[in-house]
Amino acid sequence: MKATVLRRLGGSGLVGHPTLLRLRAVKRAATAKVKGTARSGRAKEVAVPAAGSGHGSHKLSLADFHPAIARTWIAAASNKMLQPQHVAPDSRKLAWWICPSCHHQHNKRIDLHLAAGGACPKCEAKPPLAGGASAKKSASSSRGASNPASPLRKKQASAASAHAPVPAAAALRHRCRPNSTLDTIGAPNANLLSKSVADNQYLRVQETRNLLPMLAKSYEKERWKIAPDEVLQVSPKLDGIRCVAAYRIDTKQVLFFSRSGTLFECCDDTIEPALRYLFEKDPTLVLDGELYNDSINLVQLGTVCKAAGKATPPPPTAALSGADPVSAFYNALLVATYGKTKRKGGSAPAAAVPQADAPTVIGFDQLTSAIRTTRQWRTPEVAALQRQLQYHVFDVLYSREFPYGRGSAVPFSVRYGVLERLLASATAHNLANISKYNPLVLRRVPSYPCTIDAVDAVLQAAIRVSYEGVMIRRECQGATTAAGKDGSEKMESATKKIKRSAASSGSKASAGASTANSDGGYGYGQRSSTLLKYKVMQDAEYVIVGAVEGSGKWKGFLGSFICVTPDKKHRFTVTPASTDADKRRMWQSWKTVYKGKALTVQYQEITADGVPRFPVGKCVRGAADGRDWL
Repeated sequence: MKATVLRRLGGSGLVGHPTLLRLRAVKRAATAKVKGTARSGRAKEVAVPAAGSGHGSHKLSLADFHPAIARTWIAAASNKMLQPQHVAPDSRKLAWWICPSCHHQHNKRIDLHLAAGGACPKCEAKPPLAGGASAKKSASSSRGASNPASPLRKKQASAASAHAPVPAAAALRHRCRPNSTLDTIGAPNANLLSKSVADNQYLRVQETRNLLPMLAKSYEKERWKIAPDEVLQVSPKLDGIRCVAAYRIDTKQVLFFSRSGTLFECCDDTIEPALRYLFEKDPTLVLDGELYNDSINLVQLGTVCKAAGKATPPPPTAALSGADPVSAFYNALLVATYGKTKRKGGSAPAAAVPQADAPTVIGFDQLTSAIRTTRQWRTPEVAALQRQLQYHVFDVLYSREFPYGRGSAVPFSVRYGVLERLLASATAHNLANISKYNPLVLRRVPSYPCTIDAVDAVLQAAIRVSYEGVMIRRECQGATTAAGKDGSEKMESATKKIKRSAASSGSKASAGASTANSDGGYGYGQRSSTLLKYKVMQDAEYVIVGAVEGSGKWKGFLGSFICVTPDKKHRFTVTPASTDADKRRMWQSWKTVYKGKALTVQYQEITADGVPRFPVGKCVRGAADGRDWL
C-alpha cells in the first residue's frame, strides 16, 4: 500500500490528502456562501448537507461527507451512542471499523481513517469515494430504461445506503472501550453485561437524533466569566445515576439509559407508568434527569426547617431582592417536592417530611445495585428497592414545543418552563388515573435564581441537607442581567436562529450533535459553559491493590482498602463507607471479589504527590478498565 504523506499547515490539522482537501474546500465554500447571504440579505441556497454539529455550525457530519466510510462504522470507542451522523470528519475520536471486503475489524482515529480513504489495514481495500454510487448505478441499469427511478426514490435509496451497515456489522457487539481486546468484547456474555440503546443499529437506522446528554464544566474554572449582575439558575447536585428517558415508537417502549447508552431495567413498576402519559402525548419527547432517592435529603431538610422555625419562608426569587438566599433556596426545594400549597397541620417547612409519607432511606450502594439489576436477576428484595427509585428530571433534550423539536437553540429558562408544565400535567393525570400513585416518584429538580455573590451560601445550604454540591446554569456564555426576555420572546428568538441556520445548511433541522452555543441551548454530548458543577468534595476512581484488616474489636473486619495512583508511584489507604456487616464480608472475600476493581474515592483535594486528601471509599465501581461502569 502506498504511504500517504500528510503535512501540517499552520497547526490547523491534517491536510494534503485528497479526501481532507475536499472537506476543507466544501467548508470554505459553505462559509463564503453564508457570508454572501448575510451581506445581500437574500435567502441563497447553499449546497451543503445538514450540519453534523448542530445549528450555527457549517461542519459536515461523517455520514454526510463520506457515506461509504460511514457504513463501515461499528461504534465509537468512547461511547456506544456516538454515531457517524453525530461526528465531524475531522474528529480525533477513536472508533471501530469493519472492512466491507474482508470483514476485518480494527480501531482507528476518525480523521486518520478518513485521510487513509477508509483503507483496511489487512487487505488495503477502500470503500468507494462516491459513497456507493457504483452500486446504485448497477441497480438502476438492472431495472432498465423503461422504469427510471423517481427523484424521491433516489433520495430514499441514498439515505438508506448511508445508514445501512455492512452485512457483518449487524451481528457485532459494540466496542465500548478502546483498550478492550477482541476476545473480551467478543465473549458470549459480553453483550449481556450491558445491553445498550445502540444495539441492533437502533441509533443508526431508526433513532437518528443525538441522545447524548450535555455535560458540565467546573464552576471554579468558569466563574471569572460571570458578570456580577448575571442571573444564575442553581439546583442541588444529586448523588444519583444519570438517566435519559426516550420513547421507542415501533415497540411503544419507554427507554431508560445511562449517558453511555446502558439500558436500565429498574423502572418498570413505578417510574415507567408515571412517564407513559407524557410519551404517548409526545413520542418525540426526550428527558434528562437522574435516578435517585432523596429521602435522606428530605429528612435533613425537615430538620433544618423545623430548627429555623420560619412559618412563612421567603419565595424562591428572594435572593434577587437581597433577602436571605439560604431560606429562599430551602423554600425552592420544598416547592419542587410538595408544591406551593400548605399541608394540613402547619406550613410546608413544618410538615416537610411527614413520617407516613417518608420513603425508606436507601444508601448509594443499594441505589446502584437496584439500578444495575436486570429483569432476569430481579428478586423480591431487589424489586422492593427498585420501587423506591425516583426519577428527578432537570432538562429536556427534545420536545414538540421547541422550534423544530430540538432544544439546541432554546435557553435553559424556556426548557425548564416546558419541563414544569409537562411534569405538572403528568402528576395531575397520574393522580387521577393511577391507583395509590406516589407523586414523589416523578419530580423536577428545583431551580433557584440568584446572582454569583449568593452561590457560595447556596452551596453550603445544599451540603447541609446532604446534597453533594450544586449545578449552575447560565442563559448564555456571555453576561446576562436580570432584565432578560420572557419565555415567548426567547422561544421566538430561538426559532429565528434555527431558521437562519437551516437556510445556510440547506436543511430544516439537523439530526446531528449540537455543540454548546452562546445562546445557552442544549449541547448534545458536549461540555458546556452554560452548565457548571460546583462541589467541595471531589471524586475519582482508583484501582484496589490490597486491603488492611481492622485492629482490636474490628479484627476480622476490613479496615481499609489499599489503592494506587494512576501513575503507579504512590499507594494510599481508603476506608469504605459501609456497614460493619459489609466490612466483615469484604475482608473475607476481598482477594477474589474486590482486588483489581475500581473504587470510587471521594476526597477534598489532591496532594502534590497525586494522593487524595481525606479519602472515603464511596462504592466499588466495577472493572479497572471501566468496561462495566454505568
